Amino acid sequence: MVILEPPSETLALLRSALPESHPGSCNGNFKAKIGAGEDGDCEEILAYVATLAATLAEAQDFDSSKWIEGLAPYMSSVPSFTSDVDSESAIEKFRSLAEAAALNADSDDEDDEDIGEQICNIKFR
Repeated sequence: MVILEPPSETLALLRSALPESHPGSCNGNFKAKIGAGEDGDCEEILAYVATLAATLAEAQDFDSSKWIEGLAPYMSSVPSFTSDVDSESAIEKFRSLAEAAALNADSDDEDDEDIGEQICNIKFR
């Protein structure tokens, strides 16, 4: 049971960043991959990580070291990640996907702004 409901788009990006071949990637059939008792724990961890990442993405903070520093302690507690390198590579892939999604959302917003003349650009990056 997941207590914290993360943004669905961010959670989907996180799941797609997890390696398919990883025995406990939390993709698909959880009970077959990580054991019957650990699937709830894995879901709760992923939900929390996705919520933290959504906060970083909302702040337009895509510095790799900050993402690893903030998310690695939680990702390394996913039962299937046996080393910090595994979790850090998944975080880096997740960060790049989130950055691409955020930049894509920004470009969609700019297309809608065809009314009037822009006096000042107040988007901070």
